[in-house]
Amino acid sequence: MACRLIWTEHAKQQREDLLLYGKEVWGIKQTRAFWKFIRSEVKQLSDSPYIGQKEPLLSHIMPEVRYFVLHSNYKVVYQFYPEANTIYVLGLWDTRRNPTSNI
Repeated sequence: MACRLIWTEHAKQQREDLLLYGKEVWGIKQTRAFWKFIRSEVKQLSDSPYIGQKEPLLSHIMPEVRYFVLHSNYKVVYQFYPEANTIYVLGLWDTRRNPTSNI
């Protein structure tokens, strides 16, 4: 059974910032295509919540936080709660930045 997928407010803001940036840099058509790609990739979590690796940068705070590489420049950080069959998307991290600036 597919898991429920919830974007946290922080992740929603990061997503919005990314799409606004994309609109300025890539244009509307490419940004829409990227948003479609994001939705498609994140939806895979619903069926395969353990698809990602454990996030080492957060292991001391939240040991079960996972991530998967969405694109060469971005990764999705999430946490799966099997007892509730729910996945929380915690953020979209820009892999080009200093990792500690994403925390």
